[in-house]
Amino acid sequence: MITGNKALEGSDELWRALASCPSLESLSISKLHVSHRNWHVCWPLWSRLTCLRLLEASFSSKVFTDKEQENNDNQQQPQHHPSQPLSLYELLSKEDPSRPTKLKTLELRLLQGIERLQDHLALLRFCPDLETFIWFVNPEPFTGKLLEPELERHVQYCPKLTNITLGIDYRNEDILIRFLESGASLQLQEMNLPRAQFGFDTWKLLREHHWSTLRILDVSAFAGSSVVQDMLCSLTGLVSFTAYMIRSGDMMQDARPWVCLGLERLVVAIEIQTSNVDNVDNDDVDVTQKAVMERLSTLVRLQYLQLRPIYGQSSLQFRLTGSLGCLETWRDLRTLILHHVPQELKEDDVHWMIEKWPRLHSVIGGLHPLATMDTALKGILTEKKVQIRQVDTNVRIS
Repeated sequence: MITGNKALEGSDELWRALASCPSLESLSISKLHVSHRNWHVCWPLWSRLTCLRLLEASFSSKVFTDKEQENNDNQQQPQHHPSQPLSLYELLSKEDPSRPTKLKTLELRLLQGIERLQDHLALLRFCPDLETFIWFVNPEPFTGKLLEPELERHVQYCPKLTNITLGIDYRNEDILIRFLESGASLQLQEMNLPRAQFGFDTWKLLREHHWSTLRILDVSAFAGSSVVQDMLCSLTGLVSFTAYMIRSGDMMQDARPWVCLGLERLVVAIEIQTSNVDNVDNDDVDVTQKAVMERLSTLVRLQYLQLRPIYGQSSLQFRLTGSLGCLETWRDLRTLILHHVPQELKEDDVHWMIEKWPRLHSVIGGLHPLATMDTALKGILTEKKVQIRQVDTNVRIS
């Protein structure tokens, strides 16, 4: 990892030293400015690496040719040249595509000083072996009309791409649809979309082309509850799934079973809905709780569960009176995170967890609204070597 340092900026010595390391395969550059003078020095290095991560690095948005730069360097005050400086995309276009990079992992995260979208994606043209692409970008300089064709065009240079993370803060679903259409032939195994709109049209494409290969999926930003339910009923190979929220009503109305029986990691908010909103019936809540617990009990390989908070709504309760007993199938569970998800457990509930979940390693979050009771319950867990790594800040002191 190379982190920003004023002494390094503008100097070719660092890049020449790195380029002279024949065994260097992985490089992370964080918060460092890469000037236009570095690019010709960098290219032999980029082409040899298998992993390159550019994290909040800044770049000269225009790159001078060697001759123009030499003239500028020889003058105290650089003179204006009639010819325009080259953009990064134009500079890379001069490289020989028959000499591609060996990159298998490329991460571009919040790069600064690159104004044109094709400059962000220019390296993809030289990555025929790329397997993992992570891209976080501030969308303000780019419009959806620009983003769609550029993603569509550049992803075709990477036929081996299997893992994609797109940190694009767009709620225009057309962008993802175009991307999935252009990458229909890819064998996607991992897709992370933590900021993007994800509706039925996007899900239809994903299910049509990648349902049998996807193992890791993150749609934690804007996927609706009914879409999340449909995913759990369709994606047989899921090992890790992160979503914003699923409602009990969608689970109960859809009679299809969840088919992701190999799921090991689940992050989601579960909203417990009742038919009588104004006057909640305890029997109604119990029926709903049991239906949700029975769904969850089919995830027999689950190792990690994080319930996300739903402020102002009813959450799943891990109580024996709330059908906790259905989860006896979770023999592999190691981590349970209930941070900011209000619970009111009893000692019997905690003892049951310890007995039925023999691999339980850590519990995070409040177990009871009263501080004294919360401390006592966590004491039972720590006595059994279960770690309590975090205290819920919502705990009320009696």
